[in-house]
Amino acid sequence: MMFLIERDRMKQNENIHRNFTLSQKSIVSINIILFMNEDLAYFIGVMQTDGCFRLFNFKQRKIWRLSLDVSDKSLPMLHRSLKIFNSTFNKKVSPYKRRKGGNPYGFQTSVNTLLSKFEELDIKISGQLTPPNWILKNVKFFSSYLAGVIDGDGDVRIKRPKYPQCEIRITCGIKPIILKKWIKNFLNCSVGIVKVTQKLLLPGAKKDYTTVYKLYFKASSKNYEILKKVLSPNLTIYHKKQRLNLILNYLDKKISKHQLFNLYKKTLLRKPGWQNGHATDLNMRVEAAELVY
Repeated sequence: MMFLIERDRMKQNENIHRNFTLSQKSIVSINIILFMNEDLAYFIGVMQTDGCFRLFNFKQRKIWRLSLDVSDKSLPMLHRSLKIFNSTFNKKVSPYKRRKGGNPYGFQTSVNTLLSKFEELDIKISGQLTPPNWILKNVKFFSSYLAGVIDGDGDVRIKRPKYPQCEIRITCGIKPIILKKWIKNFLNCSVGIVKVTQKLLLPGAKKDYTTVYKLYFKASSKNYEILKKVLSPNLTIYHKKQRLNLILNYLDKKISKHQLFNLYKKTLLRKPGWQNGHATDLNMRVEAAELVY
């Protein structure tokens, strides 16, 4: 009899412990869900293209550093990415400006205390375009992530004056198989990847040429709604955003082929004020530069 009572008591304790563990897991998952939004998805896209995640040894300590370096034309991207990072992870990181170097603007910070949070959010910054699983379950999250990737290593081009076509290309060091699959799924379009050998322009490099992969897909009536409602609003670099908006206006029959290519030629000049009623490229750079001190 005593044996049966003791056995029942042990089962009750096991159930209590199991329920407590489940409640802990649910609290953790709820906390992580609170982090998931379009801004964080955009930030991850930027960091997986232009960002850097490195381990440093300092006084017998291992320090993980997260950094982002950009040129002046990408200052709006730096501005927004840093704002997202600080607000999401409760940080107070400031940008810097170098006197010398190819990409003079940027930020860097130690993220040792954030490693567990990165792991919970499935964030990988390793030079490979691998969006977290939670991004792949939501079209808005994925489109925001893709906007960050395009701002980082993308290019928007309009060609064929007789039959206008807008091609979006993303340059990667590693073949972007996962990204190709999900662009095809979410944007309902064909996606191609080509391997390109190009000359290195970096002084002091050990080799003259390097191999990259260029992923490309097209803006069309099939993915018009997603591009207009989610991807375009999340693009931050001025000329990329405006080129995409041009083809969307053409698809929406707001401008003609002639107007489309006249306006597109002005974006190639990279001069401010080419379209009335919109913030100029120069103004956006000045606004972003206000953070740099």
